[in-house]
This record gives sequence, C-alpha cells and structure tokens, in this order.
Amino acid sequence: MLNNSQLRRQARFALEGRWGTFVLVTLLSSLIPLLLMAPGYGLQIGMPQLGDSVSSGWQLLVTLVLLPMTWSISVMYLRSRRGEQMEISNMFDGFRRTNSIMMTGILYFIYLVVYLIPVIVAITGTIAFVTHAETNLGTAAMIAGGVVGGALTLAAFVLYVVKMLALDMWYYILLDTPLTGRQALRESMRMMQGHKMRLFMLYLSFLPYLLLVILTLGLASLFVSPYMEASKAEFYEDLLAQATEPEQEQNAAPEQDQAQPNTTSEQSAITSEQTDAPSDAPTC
Repeated sequence: MLNNSQLRRQARFALEGRWGTFVLVTLLSSLIPLLLMAPGYGLQIGMPQLGDSVSSGWQLLVTLVLLPMTWSISVMYLRSRRGEQMEISNMFDGFRRTNSIMMTGILYFIYLVVYLIPVIVAITGTIAFVTHAETNLGTAAMIAGGVVGGALTLAAFVLYVVKMLALDMWYYILLDTPLTGRQALRESMRMMQGHKMRLFMLYLSFLPYLLLVILTLGLASLFVSPYMEASKAEFYEDLLAQATEPEQEQNAAPEQDQAQPNTTSEQSAITSEQTDAPSDAPTC
C-alpha cells in the first residue's frame, strides 16, 4: 500500500515528458465549457425576466453534453500511466461510447444530489429554528438549537463526503470493465471499502497547491490539475494491485501444497534405496 508521498512521486514520474499534452488538455477543458455556456449568459442578459433559471438550465445541459469529454480526460492519465501515447484528440474518445458514460454519469449525479439532501435539510432547518428561537424562545434556546443544528449539518456533510469518495472510481471502472450504470457505481463502492480515508487524505495533501491556484488567479491550475489527476490514477492502480495480491497468494498456496508431498515422496524413495542397497562390510 503506497502512501500519499509515494503516490505523488509516481504521478510526477508518469507525467515526465507528457506535461505539455496534459497542460493543453487542461486549458481546453476550461475553455470549451466557457464557450458553450456563453449563449446561456446571453439569454440571461437578453431575457432578464427569466432570472437565473435560463443560465442554470443551460449550464446543466452543457455539463451533461460534455460528460464524455470529462470522462475521457480523467482516464487519459490512467491510460498514459499504462504506457499509451496520449494526444489532444484523446480527450474526445468518450464520445464513441456516449450511452454508457451518460447513463453512469447521470446516475452518479443523482446519487450525489440524494446524498446532498440531508445537508440542505439540516442547514435550512437550523436557520429556521434559530430565527424562530431568537424572537420567541430566548437566547438559550437559540444557542442550543444552533449547536444541535450545526452538529447535524456536520454529520450530514461528512456522510455526503464519504459517499462521494466511495463513488469516485467509476471513471476508471468504466474503462477497465464492461460494467455500466449502477453496477459500475457499486463496484466503485466495493473497491473503496476501507480506502475512503486514504483518498480523502490524498486530496487534502493538495491543499497547498490549491492555495497556489488561488494566489495565481487560476493559472497554476494548468499544472496542479494534471498533478492531482495523475495522483488519483496512481491511487486507482494501487487499489488494483492490492486486490490482486490475495488472489496471487491463494494461487501460490496450492502449488506449495502440491510441492510438499513430492518432496516427502522423494525423501521416502531415497531412504528406501539406502535401506535396500547391499552393504560393503565383510560378513563373518
């Protein structure tokens, strides 16, 4: 099992000689959505009576349309790590299998929305109670309600993060297996059992780099994003390696068991030959 430092080191090694390609892919993956979302902003300006609904709906549509591209970019790092030569055009490979990617991706977003509902309920409930208690129940009740509501909100948010981490491998599973939809998401949950905290700590280790992105007004993301994606691909490969180790041990055990009787029979044969061999000592 590799630690975060080792995963990041292997990610840097995997990116050697490929930085230019992935920096351009990262740049394009930011520019293409902006260009496609421009009509939505234009409609919002031209039809202000509709408010933000037009812009939000258009953004959702663009996100769904570009889902195959998002998947392609994520798995490019894994494919590159495995020795494939990646080109800019590979960021559009996902459009060759749009149906499976769209089905799994939409289901993934539905799961995230469902897991987000308790967070929204806890936040709105806390705000409503604190507002009511401030005017009707007194300061003590307001403070108590705020503490309880804050604890419930935190618990709901932790649950949301745990579920999000559990589903985070579906991109790679879709590449490596014929599984799609709910099966791919369930396989991701199975693989991440006992490893969600590892992935969370890996993400957390990039916090200084994310601060650098903020300080550079997003320019550093051209390098930080490939670094993070490559590290995530290394994490997935480490999961696969750990999954195959028990199988290799189980396969090796019968071979050892078969070798042991052979050794015993050989020793018995040697002993028998020594017993049957004529003695060279003279007899009286």
